[in-house]
Formats: sequence, C-alpha cells, structure tokens
Amino acid sequence: MDINIVEINKGDPYMDQIERLFSDLYQYMSGTGLQMQIVEDGASIWRSSIEKLTGGRYGMLYAAISDEKVIGFAHGSIRYSAEFMGGLKVGHITHLFVLPDYRKTGIGNDLISYLEKWFLSKDVHSYELQVLCDNTLGINFWERNGYKKELLQMRKII
Repeated sequence: MDINIVEINKGDPYMDQIERLFSDLYQYMSGTGLQMQIVEDGASIWRSSIEKLTGGRYGMLYAAISDEKVIGFAHGSIRYSAEFMGGLKVGHITHLFVLPDYRKTGIGNDLISYLEKWFLSKDVHSYELQVLCDNTLGINFWERNGYKKELLQMRKII
C-alpha cells in the first residue's frame, strides 16, 4: 500500500474528501462521549474556517492519500497560553482521523509526526490536544505517542 502524506491548502481538490471524513470523525465521537453534536452543515463550516488558516502561518492540514483517496487527516493550529502561564506559543492538535480499515498501520503516527515537525518549525513550547473520556482507543494512541493526561473537561447541558 503506497501512502503519501501531503500538505493541504485552500482550494485543494482533496478538501471535499477531508470534509466527508470530518463528518465521519464526529459521528465516531458521538459514540465516545461527545455531548455537543455537530450541526447539519458543521463540516462545511469547519472547512471554511480552516481554509482561512491553512498554509503554514497559524494552521496546518495534512492528509494521508492512497490511490487518490484520502484515508486520514490531521489538523493543527498555533495558540498562546494565558499571560499568567507565560504567554507561550503552543501547538494545538485540533483533529486527527484515520479511516477504520487503515488504523493500526502507522498512518496516524505519520500524520502526527508531520504536524509535530511543523509545530517545531514554529518554535512552540509544547503540544496539546483534547480526547474524549470514553475514547479509550484515542487515549491509548496518544499515550503511546508520548502525550500525558493533564486536564479533564466537564460539561453540563442545560
């Protein structure tokens, strides 16, 4: 299986496939504890927002491609910690998704490696991300990649 990791920018023809995978990601997350659901056109809204930030200054999107098919993607952005925490530049992994048939093949690791290299080129202090509490596969993946639990986010729907 020949897989290439490619940088995706605004107007890239792979964006349509990535948008569909984004919807698949949120469908998966709804079964692992996500309390707030994506709106009907949420994937399109997400696409519009990240296309403004892709290209390397504040955001980066990578896709794993096999035979012209997007089989996974990873998105990251640059944030700053609060001033009382030093106002440090932090790499934030916003989304990672690999199609189920391609999991446990190293594609997720490759996508993260590309994002981490991009973060390093931006002189970040650290990387951060969020994982749903019931997503044990995700938690295990991130821990295998050197990430440590730091924060538990809680929500009360009213």
